[in-house]
Amino acid sequence: MEEIDIETLANDLVSGELDNETYNQVIEKIETNQPAIESSDIDATANLFIIWWFMGILWFSYWVYGKKSEKIMPYVSGLGMMLIPYFVYDFKSLIGISIGLIILPFLVKV
Repeated sequence: MEEIDIETLANDLVSGELDNETYNQVIEKIETNQPAIESSDIDATANLFIIWWFMGILWFSYWVYGKKSEKIMPYVSGLGMMLIPYFVYDFKSLIGISIGLIILPFLVKV
């Protein structure tokens, strides 16, 4: 059974264009009491939240250290690590780039 897009379902329901197949899929999900979100998805989301929370502390620490000590590399590295999650959505790429930015101040002395 394909996933049901809630926004499309709501629009079809309001406009009166809800077809029988979609209606039957919704009723079947309601009757079988299937959860909207699987527990494994919730666990993965919680784990990612915890990882990003700890990484955020590290990133913020780099930024503050660079700002207070007036060293450009930790400052730029921390700033980069804080901004990169807004542009990189793949978890493995995010971790790889973050590790590179963590090591960067030790390799490049400015």
